[in-house]
Amino acid sequence: MFDDRAYYDGIAIDVGGPGFRFTEEFDAETCDAIRARLAPGGRIVMNVMVAHDIDPTPDRIAARLAGEELRTWIVDEQFIEDRNAVIACIPEKTLGSRAALDRVMRHSHERWAIRRGRLRSRDLACGLR
Repeated sequence: MFDDRAYYDGIAIDVGGPGFRFTEEFDAETCDAIRARLAPGGRIVMNVMVAHDIDPTPDRIAARLAGEELRTWIVDEQFIEDRNAVIACIPEKTLGSRAALDRVMRHSHERWAIRRGRLRSRDLACGLR
């Protein structure tokens, strides 16, 4: 991403594995470089591993990826340890039709929930790294 000069309407990130350190790999500099490659109106979606219900990892990475320009949503399946969560960073304040999303998640026979990110990038500058 640091050497790329192209702009993209969407960037999808799916990396990781045993021992992968999401918070370290997706530091502020890396997230700024990713966001800098977005075309106006572009979106970022990322799959991240979550250890447990109060794991701050998806919120920290979402805040870094979104910066001050994008809104964050996190789709997560609560009450499961070592699970996947999906981070969405979009320019709009809403993520499509909430009723439609609820229907899709309810029919997956899993306990997916959608929520806003709990942090903004400015919160991370206050020592919450």
